[in-house]
Amino acid sequence: MLEEELAKALFRAERDGLEEAMQSFFHSNPDLQNANSVVFNLAAQGRHEEALERFNGDNFSHFRPKKYLKFRGELMYAAGEYKEARSCFYRVGKTDFSEVVGKMGVCSYHLGKYGEALTHLNQATSMEDTSGLYWSYLGLTQFQLDQIDKAFESFEEAKRLNSLTEEAREVREGLESRVD
Repeated sequence: MLEEELAKALFRAERDGLEEAMQSFFHSNPDLQNANSVVFNLAAQGRHEEALERFNGDNFSHFRPKKYLKFRGELMYAAGEYKEARSCFYRVGKTDFSEVVGKMGVCSYHLGKYGEALTHLNQATSMEDTSGLYWSYLGLTQFQLDQIDKAFESFEEAKRLNSLTEEAREVREGLESRVD
């Protein structure tokens, strides 16, 4: 699961610093150290366009199309380019929907496509090992669709999983103040 490792490494790079994240990523994937170090370094520095340029180069011609699309989707997702990320994830989803359905939902939410987001996030949160992040976005989507009771339940689940986003926390607090 190269893509999951990369996504975790990008998160760790933001949280803990580039060097530690790179060491962890390449420890898990030593055969990729030379080919991916420049791309990873650029992505971790927030230079996503340059990372994509390098990624699209010859160094990555050995990636299978699915891995390429997932990796590109991860880079675009990290850059906040949700339309492009969603497109990559949809193409991956044709063969392995479970791996990308949650991210497709988050992208759809950010693009204001709340009906799509609701469908994907409901699917993502129904899976066994779902991310609490998806519960936060499910609640935000439900709130946008005026499904207030359901939104509050989703926020509670995200909070239980210690994954309530700042935006979800603010909406949840606003809902609580309405009830009081």
